[in-house]
Amino acid sequence: MSLQYKEPGGAMKAENANMAERWREQVRQFLEEHHRIVHMAEGLSAALAREDGALAFDHVTALQTRLYAHCAKENRFFQEFLAGAGLEGVMTAPFESTRRLAHDWAAFQSRWMSRETVEADFVSFRHDVRHLLERLEIRVAAEEPIYRRILDEGE
Repeated sequence: MSLQYKEPGGAMKAENANMAERWREQVRQFLEEHHRIVHMAEGLSAALAREDGALAFDHVTALQTRLYAHCAKENRFFQEFLAGAGLEGVMTAPFESTRRLAHDWAAFQSRWMSRETVEADFVSFRHDVRHLLERLEIRVAAEEPIYRRILDEGE
């Protein structure tokens, strides 16, 4: 896929350097954010390994906050990127994947909404967190090559 911008009205123009650079900068930010998210997930895993329910709850709350903001930015970016490349409506899998993951995080959050709930059934909490972390790891691993390709095409 070439980094091209589709002007309103449907006329394709040669690569719009400003738009393409803005996309690449956003991708760089997403990659940096992925590293922060992975670091936060590692901290959460460490708290789970120590069986520290209160600390794990704090880590998962911080991770959820970052993930919600990150996924919202990614969705806006992909909608703009795909529309700019003339592919809107063609590639819906990234949005469905994000919606499912966000839904599952919301269900998780409603079940584990307090430190007391976590500490009352830490084993189930740890199981649920590990399952979500595995899915998050798969998601990040799937996005990284897409972002690298966008960066590579811009050079």
